Amino acid sequence: MRDFAKILMRAVVVTLLLSSPVVVHAENYQQEIEYLLLKIEKSSCTFHRNGSEHDSVKAADHLRMKYGRVKSRINSSEKFIDLLATKSSWTGNSYRLECEQGQLQPTGAWLHKVLEESRLTES
Repeated sequence: MRDFAKILMRAVVVTLLLSSPVVVHAENYQQEIEYLLLKIEKSSCTFHRNGSEHDSVKAADHLRMKYGRVKSRINSSEKFIDLLATKSSWTGNSYRLECEQGQLQPTGAWLHKVLEESRLTES
């Protein structure tokens, strides 16, 4: 019985050790996604989606709605950008941001740059 208790205790410790980085990673990418959404929301950029223009608050709201629908399938900030924030899932048209008058840029590229810069300032 004593050996069984030792084996069980080791299994619990190993399980906790192996699961801890996953939990930390999950919290980290979810925080990064919220940071990206806030960057869009607080920007003065115009969001171009399917032929319509939207302000930054509506852009962030739209991406939050998309993320909320498939949150369980997104396991990194990069997947959020590439699968949800880059193009319309209905039309396939690319999302674009206009942060300076007449200067359109792909939303995915803008978000990848923001993500990279935030990670550089953290380290």
